[in-house]
Amino acid sequence: METHPLSLPEIVLIVGKHIPLWVPREQRYDVVVWLFQPKDLVAALSVNRLFYTILTPLLWNACAYPYDRSQKYLSSSYRGNLCRFRDVAAEVFTKNSIHIRYLDLSRYEPHDLHSLNQLQLACTRLRELRLSHGVDATNAGQLIRANPGLQLVRWKRYIKFLNEPEDLRVLFPLRQLRYLGLKGWAINPVYLHHILHNNADTLEEVELGEWSIVLRTPHMNEQWNGLDPSSLDSLTDEEQAEAVDLIKGQSLLLPKVKTLHLLVKWSDTSRSTVCNLVRSFPALETLKIGFVDNELGMRLGNNLKEICPKLNSILNMMPAFDSGRVPLPGYDGISYVVGACVPGNLVHIELNRWEFDAKLADALVEHRNGLEILDVSLSDYHHIVQSFDNVSKVLARCTRLREFSMYNDSRLCKEQHASILLNGLKECRTLEWLTLVGFPFAGPDESDNEANDEEEGELDAELGVPGNTIPTPTPQRSFELWPGWSRGENKNRGDLVAPRDTLKIMVFEAVGTLPSIKTVDLNNQRFEKMSSI
Repeated sequence: METHPLSLPEIVLIVGKHIPLWVPREQRYDVVVWLFQPKDLVAALSVNRLFYTILTPLLWNACAYPYDRSQKYLSSSYRGNLCRFRDVAAEVFTKNSIHIRYLDLSRYEPHDLHSLNQLQLACTRLRELRLSHGVDATNAGQLIRANPGLQLVRWKRYIKFLNEPEDLRVLFPLRQLRYLGLKGWAINPVYLHHILHNNADTLEEVELGEWSIVLRTPHMNEQWNGLDPSSLDSLTDEEQAEAVDLIKGQSLLLPKVKTLHLLVKWSDTSRSTVCNLVRSFPALETLKIGFVDNELGMRLGNNLKEICPKLNSILNMMPAFDSGRVPLPGYDGISYVVGACVPGNLVHIELNRWEFDAKLADALVEHRNGLEILDVSLSDYHHIVQSFDNVSKVLARCTRLREFSMYNDSRLCKEQHASILLNGLKECRTLEWLTLVGFPFAGPDESDNEANDEEEGELDAELGVPGNTIPTPTPQRSFELWPGWSRGENKNRGDLVAPRDTLKIMVFEAVGTLPSIKTVDLNNQRFEKMSSI
């Protein structure tokens, strides 16, 4: 008697892995979102006892708790298929927790702690664990100790609440981490050294985010193999002994880390410690960083230039929470970080800024033969002409640029300002994808009610500055879709208003005939060049 293939557990498992749990729904803000549809897999569970036994773990492979009814979709940025169950009883969750490989508790709140204790999770095969500030050190420690094979840990805290540096000790046993994310922490550098050193052979990405604070004392020396002598006086004998025991005089070297997030709050006493940390990542390719002043930018730039020759991608975030106020002109040191890249190596840069000054433009022009992706977000009201002019100069010089995105948050943007930008875009012969968002065009005959007289006066003064040549506004006329182009909705930006005809006319006159252009996104509309038959 021949054995039916579907009676073999190995075959059933292979078939089950090909039953889709997620269906791509649409794109939102540059990521694909997926709709959880487990009906086919659930139906397969009811075939017979073998199917139920073999396929049940697949259904519980990745879970989030508690289920958030407002979270209907899943971002593709998640490392694994996330399962948010609706109305699952605690005992059912507990019974099947043994199957969970990817556990997401990042939405857990402190008032849910009693429920977490009731769950009595039996997870012992976790590969990835995401924790919120609501998961206390006791529960976190139990999960981590039960899963020494964890490859990803992302733990978010609030700087001002429930944040004890000693809680990091629960990560000491881990030896196989590929991703470590600490967000909103007060970080003891000695503990960080020990955790990173324990996982030096496997770590590929390190995130110090959500404006984490690196403690002022103790702080590390330049080689990160011991404490800076100046910090010893502030430590007790026990703290010094602990540091010696954890560090053991070992230099920190992580040869596989390619991505580093440094969204930290810089203190005067910890900046040396953090600046020298980048010397531990010789293979670094991507750096995500917040605001840095000139002195800090120079320090970081020198270390990056010396140690990180492969750096090719920079993401610069500058929210108000980082610095507390808009930096003074000339105070921003990001140009030194950009200058740390080997000329021609910088391929991708994202800049979220208040202004785009000439110093930054000059630094980017040095990478004109390598830069392929430029993403700029501006929110400054007072230097819009200079910022647009500097961006335009970069565009005109970058001979390999394929993608350019501009997100403008200035309520005072007019078509004259867009004209400055488009003058540079005309020179981008290799441009394939253009995105312009936030160009409301409070035109010459329209008043922007949100703009105050002071801001208007400052902008008018800027327009009169020698060297700022503003083209004559384009006469009002209706936009007609160019032959060979299609128009649709940009689902990434469905919450925005449609672009005005004035903008569409100006953009297509500037880039519509570029030889490589394929896609143009203007606010919530997408224009795509159709393939010629």
